Amino acid sequence: MTAAKSFSNGSLMQLPSDGVIMNDTLRTLRPSFLGASLVAVVVASALVACGGQNLDGGARHAFFVRDALAPPSHSSAAGPAGCVYAPDPAIPGLLQGRLDVGVADSYQLNLLLQGSDPSTATSVTGAHVTLTAGDMTIREFDVVTSSFIEAGKNSVAGVTAIDAPAAQALLAGLPNRLASELVIANVELRGRDPAGGSDVTSPVFSFPISVCNGCLIDFSNANDDTALPQPNCRKPLPTPPPATPCFLGQDEAVPCQLCVATRPACDPASQ
Repeated sequence: MTAAKSFSNGSLMQLPSDGVIMNDTLRTLRPSFLGASLVAVVVASALVACGGQNLDGGARHAFFVRDALAPPSHSSAAGPAGCVYAPDPAIPGLLQGRLDVGVADSYQLNLLLQGSDPSTATSVTGAHVTLTAGDMTIREFDVVTSSFIEAGKNSVAGVTAIDAPAAQALLAGLPNRLASELVIANVELRGRDPAGGSDVTSPVFSFPISVCNGCLIDFSNANDDTALPQPNCRKPLPTPPPATPCFLGQDEAVPCQLCVATRPACDPASQ
């Protein structure tokens, strides 16, 4: 018999070798007291009543988030076509994200999903996101996404982990490119079992994101040392140009020339 697993409401679950789920109350009913036949009846009744659902009363956890995926390596020649987030567990994960609100209005989290039931596929349709900073909840919202997880296999889902209203609110507290704020995105994915039609969810996946204002802007190939202010974005992109980030303002440095026309933070001379 495996170790007991605790649920969010404090109840416990065990999964014996025969696959029968028993809660903490059932585990205390010893055969010597009730008789082996009575225990079998109680367990069978519990299975029928549960119908395959979690004993904590929530939707079934038919899948989980295995990791947040790091941006894939790609060359400047590949362009956006090189930004493919593959459902491969061997691909490096991302321990912490970074969002530069001086360049981007949202943060896109690319999640590696894994089915936990080898006999059930899952159609992922959306997510509920709760953003926290310290002990404070700063925003909650729902987003639409689409992913299909074959039974027991992996898939990738893109989820907006920080939306535009949250990014705008955070920008107000970031006066310069040295300031930052750590935000935790708590993501619960939702979907359906296509065969049975039942609702399913993932356990909540918590991911830290450092939010800044201008920290990802790269002036190294654009700065004119003879001109003020410093740094500036006076020079054009070199030839060949560096690879364009998969998401401007997210996780990777952004050459200032790519955003100078639209973002004041990318052109200090305009401020």
